Amino acid sequence: MNEKIEPYILYTSNNFLKGMGKAYNLGLLPRKPFLQILKKMNIQFNELDRENAKKVLDELSARGITVSTAQIIKSLTLALFTPTTLFYAMLKKVMYMEGAHLEDCIIMHFLAEIPRAFRPTLFYHIWVTVPLNEEGEKKSKQIFKNIKEKVNVEPINEKEWSELKPIIDKISPSLNIKGVSQNLWPTI
Repeated sequence: MNEKIEPYILYTSNNFLKGMGKAYNLGLLPRKPFLQILKKMNIQFNELDRENAKKVLDELSARGITVSTAQIIKSLTLALFTPTTLFYAMLKKVMYMEGAHLEDCIIMHFLAEIPRAFRPTLFYHIWVTVPLNEEGEKKSKQIFKNIKEKVNVEPINEKEWSELKPIIDKISPSLNIKGVSQNLWPTI
């Protein structure tokens, strides 16, 4: 893994996920929508359940890669797969939805539930991508770009981003990953 290549996070609203379902004809309540989309795009992948995703990330952090990248992956593993973590405490509930291990990248989909007093609960989708090389970074970004172009809904608008911002501000100092405190969609 190149030191320049690092994991990144994309956030999407629940509206975008619904738009994905419509754009790719996934049905009313699609199960594992991202994996279904990858199949429709004819992209080869191995499905990662929660335990396999954690195992793959643990193995990556133990490999002979740069220290900074290994530390980022280790913090990712701790933050996303330990129930009493920062994510769990700040967002109240983060659920692993699905994951795909492509030839040169890993993409994981999490659902964040943000309860609010006397107002409807907010749901956001967190896409954590771990490119394994430069080609993996290009391929993963192209996948997200293709999905974004096909869906007629903005991945996350300014209002949704501002609703998510207090949570991001609390977690970003502890989870130093590209995109954790910045909307990367405009660069995709």
